[in-house]
Amino acid sequence: MVDVARSRLPKRIALVTVGETRTLPSLMANDFEDALGAYSEIGGTRPPTVLHSLEGEPAVDAVVIIFSASDTQLAEDLLANLESTCLVYALASNDAEDAENALKALDALKDACNKQGLSWMGGLAVPCRVWYEAHMAKPRMGSARRPLSEATDDIVLALRCGNYAGVSVVKAPLRARISTPKTPAHG
Repeated sequence: MVDVARSRLPKRIALVTVGETRTLPSLMANDFEDALGAYSEIGGTRPPTVLHSLEGEPAVDAVVIIFSASDTQLAEDLLANLESTCLVYALASNDAEDAENALKALDALKDACNKQGLSWMGGLAVPCRVWYEAHMAKPRMGSARRPLSEATDDIVLALRCGNYAGVSVVKAPLRARISTPKTPAHG
């Protein structure tokens, strides 16, 4: 019996960051790629080919766009040259301790996928950009990074299976919520 689903699993993945290379999107891309390789090794499967750009590359089965909510238009612009069979996943971050702007950015990307006939497969909204940037060198499953790492792993699993991931929100670590200065309300 032929496993039809297996032939559709993403084998060529573009892992593309939008924005500055030293910010959280770049750090999350490195973490995502490490997790992708680790889970392939654990599962005894060949890891997919990972590309870091969509320019000049042959077709990809899936793209993971990692960006700051302030760079939503740049993320949408990446969709223009994708084939209709490409699966689109995204990780969006923002500065605030809530993920409202990141969720809006994911909604905008989903709408852009729908307009272009692409398969929106879900994403991850990440709050507390500055907190995570400062803690990405700490242990992956340590208390400072665990919420982001576990949520990233969920997206990696969905991608490896070619499944819909839904839209998830990383809960800001308690220490980040306590240490983040509140901006006064403007009346």
